Amino acid sequence: MKPPWNLPVLSLALVAVVLGPSSASAEWFLDVYAGWSSTQRTNVDISGQSISGVPVQASLLDVKSDDSVLGGLRAGYWFGFLPELGIGVDVFYFQPDVPSQRIIATGAVTGKIFDEPISISSAGPARIPSITIPAVVFAADLLARLRFLKTPDIPNGRLQPYITAGPAFLVTDSEDYGTTLGFKVAGGIAWQFHRRMAVFVEYRYTQFLPRDIKIGDLRYSADVKTNHALGGFSFRF
Repeated sequence: MKPPWNLPVLSLALVAVVLGPSSASAEWFLDVYAGWSSTQRTNVDISGQSISGVPVQASLLDVKSDDSVLGGLRAGYWFGFLPELGIGVDVFYFQPDVPSQRIIATGAVTGKIFDEPISISSAGPARIPSITIPAVVFAADLLARLRFLKTPDIPNGRLQPYITAGPAFLVTDSEDYGTTLGFKVAGGIAWQFHRRMAVFVEYRYTQFLPRDIKIGDLRYSADVKTNHALGGFSFRF
């Protein structure tokens, strides 16, 4: 499988080469950050065949995921001809593990889910096993900012509220499960205390569209919606 970040990286490099020398206001940046992620409860739809060959068409209702820490890097470029706009490539990790819990199932299921055995004999209350789900997100960002409190040393302003939006790819296991397309939107505030450094806080929301993941003879599909709160350092060049 080709890495999903190839296209964003090449696009960023091309724009930077074309526009890089155009203005003193043009600016590269590298963000390093950490924070917290909270994935919303969701339904998991299951179809296919059980181990015994019985057709399966069921849903696991209101499945809860654990909150987790996140960490990541974002690199990008603020344009010289319009320094309020920029582009970026963002990569971060979080882990929305599913704890063992009682849920309501709409049908019988016997098989595996992310390498963990699952056995539900009939519709109604059931228990599902704990499931480890490491997740890496690759995103291509379009950024916009306001620039306040400009100084000769910091011409783009000390105070910079910003927003970002763009497509995102969720990778849980690139070999077995592939990637899932979604989107990311975010808003934050950066305080540039030095001409080469800033600190920032940010809220972001990611959603990954339902996609069938085949495990054995079963297919699983879920809508993954997550709130993220983070902070970090931004290096400006």
